[in-house]
Amino acid sequence: MMTKKNAFLVAVALFSVVAMTGSAQAEEVKNVDGPVLKRAALEARKADSVSDIMERKAKMAASEDKLMMMRREREGKMVKTQELIDKKLEMNRGRMENFKDKVKADKSLKIVENLNKINQNLLKRFVAVTENLQKLLERADSRIAKIDGAGVNVASLKTLREKATQEVEAANRAIDAQSAKVYDTTFIESTAKKQLGAAISGLRKDLMVVHQSVLAAREAVRNLVKAIAETVPNENPAQPAPIN
Repeated sequence: MMTKKNAFLVAVALFSVVAMTGSAQAEEVKNVDGPVLKRAALEARKADSVSDIMERKAKMAASEDKLMMMRREREGKMVKTQELIDKKLEMNRGRMENFKDKVKADKSLKIVENLNKINQNLLKRFVAVTENLQKLLERADSRIAKIDGAGVNVASLKTLREKATQEVEAANRAIDAQSAKVYDTTFIESTAKKQLGAAISGLRKDLMVVHQSVLAAREAVRNLVKAIAETVPNENPAQPAPIN
């Protein structure tokens, strides 16, 4: 017959067995769930990373498509402008057949032709600069999104981004407007020299306006890139290339 003391000892023993079993099971679950949870978290990070990469690639592709469309539009406009230049040169050539000084006539036509070539060549360099600035803006968008995702206040960066966008768009408008201009004059033999001087001065002033607009765009993008680097000290983003 089991005494109260023995019954108590049996109960304690059973409780210890159950407690040990439960602890072992909990430890077993912990040992299983730990690696599983870590793998799940790793897979989630990989999925997020892949998603971010795909999103960046899609934005880059869209940006490239936009740049290609702008190039084609500009090339089409430049072709039309060149046709107009050729037409006006031919008209001037006909008018200047009556010039007594044939050397002056030939030189005047050559200078006008060169003015238009200078205009188109410089505009191509300006276009290369604004295209590079546009690519830097796309990279800045990616960096701002990452910084925002890390919980950092990016309000000031977004303001700088908007400012840079406006300046780049303004520079592109200035380039497009300048690309449509034709430098020509209806030559009169007695005033040909003055007419050429006015054409040269006009081209210089017009190109200066475009140059200043492109410089403003470059400065705005540089300020944005600098601000991103200051927000994330380890960042070393690309800087806008100088305008030669």
